[in-house]
Amino acid sequence: MIANLATAIAMTIAIIALFISINASKLQRKSLRANLFNDISSRIRELEDQWKNCDTREKKQNWYERLFNAFEYFTFFVNQRELSNEMGLYYKSGIETYIERLKGEQYLELLEVYKKRPKEQFSELRKYYKNEIGKDLPF
Repeated sequence: MIANLATAIAMTIAIIALFISINASKLQRKSLRANLFNDISSRIRELEDQWKNCDTREKKQNWYERLFNAFEYFTFFVNQRELSNEMGLYYKSGIETYIERLKGEQYLELLEVYKKRPKEQFSELRKYYKNEIGKDLPF
């Protein structure tokens, strides 16, 4: 009888430990998502701050290249569901705005350069843009 009681207590403690472990794992995953989002956001904010230093056409083209690479990195994690839907929507309007700005007359030659590149270059951004904005990338 005491052995059965000890077994029942041990099983109960093991189940409680399992639930605690599962909850800790969920919290850790949320924390990792938040850290990832914060790192990507910091990278994009730094790039946005650098825009004012882009006084030549070449610097602006390099800036756009770095910005779209940052967006590619961001959309990879969104498309893989590593970031929540809310986090994924955070930059939706920003991505659309920068792409629309790129289509402006002053950047048409840069748009042509992007069109000549392989479609795989911005594949995650392409997927995100199609799913969230409902349009194809212009390049």
